[in-house]
Amino acid sequence: MSDMEIEKLKNYIQESLKSGKTREEIRKSLLEVGWQESDIEKTLQVFEASTASGATKDVKEFTPALRPKPLILLVDDEANFREIIGAKLTAAGFDIVLAKNQSEAVAKAEQLLPDLILMDIYMPPGPTGTDTALNIRQNPKTKDLKIAFLTNLKEPWPAIGGEREKVTQELGMEGFIEKTEDLNVLVKKVQEILEKARSS
Repeated sequence: MSDMEIEKLKNYIQESLKSGKTREEIRKSLLEVGWQESDIEKTLQVFEASTASGATKDVKEFTPALRPKPLILLVDDEANFREIIGAKLTAAGFDIVLAKNQSEAVAKAEQLLPDLILMDIYMPPGPTGTDTALNIRQNPKTKDLKIAFLTNLKEPWPAIGGEREKVTQELGMEGFIEKTEDLNVLVKKVQEILEKARSS
């Protein structure tokens, strides 16, 4: 889709919402011009969320179907780690959004609907990354987002036990990635998770 078509879509939704049209009326109009229903629903959700929050970014950045690059939400309480990993993933061709705690992660997940969330597990003093991931999964708007845990903990769930990868799957998440000095390994695992998600 060209930038001109994206701009037309943005303006149409914006003007339709301002004029008081219902979501159903907007949805029907977009279906008539060839949009897929799943893309319409995602577009409406994220555009309304961005409008409600006062955000000013272009609708392309809020709509998965229109993104030129995969968007990754990186959640970690360590600022240095966020910057280093964020820079590496950006260089690898991803768009990155950062969050440092549960409240930021939940808000940005709902607003942006990222293609993948990389979630640190141990984030004192607030809720753990596990709790945050489950919180995101319980929200109807974000329940289908892909989430992978990212941690240097050898036993992140001592009360549960079992292999980390198996526990991750039982929790309903897409992957478990160790924080490693070899950033190329981390990038490769992120790519593998996204490729698997696209093919599923």
